[in-house]
Order: sequence, then C-alpha cells, then structure tokens
Amino acid sequence: MRHIISTIDLRAQMGEILNRAFYNGDEFLITRKGKPLAVIIPYSEYGKWLKLREKLFEKISEVQDRFDDLCQEKVDRIALEAVRWARGNDKGCS
Repeated sequence: MRHIISTIDLRAQMGEILNRAFYNGDEFLITRKGKPLAVIIPYSEYGKWLKLREKLFEKISEVQDRFDDLCQEKVDRIALEAVRWARGNDKGCS
C-alpha cells in the first residue's frame, strides 16, 4: 500500500514505518511542506528496481554501440523519415 507522510510524522514514527515497509510491503512518499522529498520502499522492491535499471542501461548501451558509426546528417534524415511516416506523409521533400 502507498502512503504519503510528512518529515515530521516520519521522525515520530520511523520504527513503525520501516516495519511496515519491510513486513507489509508498504511504500511511503516523504514530503516536506507538501513537496515530495524521498521515498521509503521495501528492500526487495529496491533490488528489483536495481536489476531493471541495469538491464535498461545495458540495452541503451547496445543501441548506442549499434549506431555509433552514424553521422548526425544520417540521424537527422532517419528522424525526418520517422516523423513523415508517423504523420502519414510519404511525400518526400529533401
């Protein structure tokens, strides 16, 4: 379950909040003066997030490696073709 809690309440209930995160899987958005400041999530969720983040960066790196030899002009041309395709405009104007 997700909760929003102020920094003042966090200080007063730290032990309970940590237990709820660990044992119940609760997530807490910590706010200061109504603005988001930090989150507390179960460690198991944090581990999953780290693995997903690592996979994402690996994929990004793979894509970058595949297109390393492209010059900016070719990238611009591919982007323009993609925009035309997306708009349904197959009239080429170079």
